[in-house]
Amino acid sequence: MISENEYFADISKISDKNDPWIFSDGGMEYSGFISVPDIENCAEADSNIPLDDAVVTREPNARIQIIIEYCTIFSVPTIYFNILSDETVFTPEWIWKNIFNEKDFIGKISFENTKSGKRLLRLHPCTTKNILEGLQNSSNKTAALLNILLQTFIELDRNILLIF
Repeated sequence: MISENEYFADISKISDKNDPWIFSDGGMEYSGFISVPDIENCAEADSNIPLDDAVVTREPNARIQIIIEYCTIFSVPTIYFNILSDETVFTPEWIWKNIFNEKDFIGKISFENTKSGKRLLRLHPCTTKNILEGLQNSSNKTAALLNILLQTFIELDRNILLIF
């Protein structure tokens, strides 16, 4: 686990090195553009086209928003996110299958409210403890943990990578 004090100390160490992340009293926020499977080739956002078989455009065609806040219940940073496009609405099922390359999303992501009241998808923090056990010697456990949890998004947009 990461204590709330350790979380805030860790994010203050990385705040000046990580544009375009925005740091606030409650956590961190990122907004950027990514390329997702070509929406024109997908009949609908929740189609059965696997990411490997879909046409991925070189030009960004979707927006990504990520908010990181501290979860007092699990004592870990929690990742909230949304992927948006002018053409379509991406369902949690579609995101989990096509972005995370996983089949069963139940219990792993869900729509939740952030502390600021925004309704976004949340990566459930219940399994974060297992990842933390391998990071005990890290100089910044929060940044190391977030880089692991954000890996799928980092592959879509390298600006998401946290430098510490």
